Formats: sequence, structure tokens, C-alpha cells
Amino acid sequence: MAYTDTHRHVLQFFMKEGYVEKKRYNQILSEYKKKHRYEGDESGDQFIHTINSNLEPLHLAIKVLPSHPRTKETFFGLVNEKDDDISKLATTYTAHEIAFFKKIVSIICT
Repeated sequence: MAYTDTHRHVLQFFMKEGYVEKKRYNQILSEYKKKHRYEGDESGDQFIHTINSNLEPLHLAIKVLPSHPRTKETFFGLVNEKDDDISKLATTYTAHEIAFFKKIVSIICT
């Protein structure tokens, strides 16, 4: 599918918010499709796939985040997929702290 202003608007939303609950994403997508008079028939997941195709060279992607253990809500989030020294400078946490945090999140989500 062609990359349109609606796709750009949704991406800008993710850049601003970082993450969003799936129900809210579907509301935003519907709102933006009306605003831009979008006539495509892409579902929410296909829409994200089109955006991700254009984000790939930047090593960014909108991913489905694990659902909340209690509420079972699903979230989408804009993530950096590049794991290099420069991207590691974006945090003040050490590699051991990040590994520890990842283990905690993994335990909570499973």
C-alpha cells in the first residue's frame, strides 16, 4: 500500500506518545483516516506494517508490546531496533542494569 499523509500522521502520534493501548490506537487510526479522507482498506495491523516498511532503514518499528498481565490490554510502541554503542548512550543505565530490568519484565510478562 502507498505511504500516505495518514500513515505519517499516525507515525507522528507514536513519536509523540511512544506507546498506546490497542483500543486507543484503533480510535486514533479511525479519526486520522476520516481527517485525511483515507480511502484504503488496510486493517490496523496492515497499516502498521506499511509504516514499518518505511521505518526499516531508520532501524525503528512500531511493535506489539506484551499484554498487561492483569488487564490483558495490548499495547503498541515505537521502538529502536538498533543495538549499537550510539543507541546505548541514550540511557544512563549500565548494561547490567538493563539486563536485570529485561529479566524482571520477562518474568512479569510470563
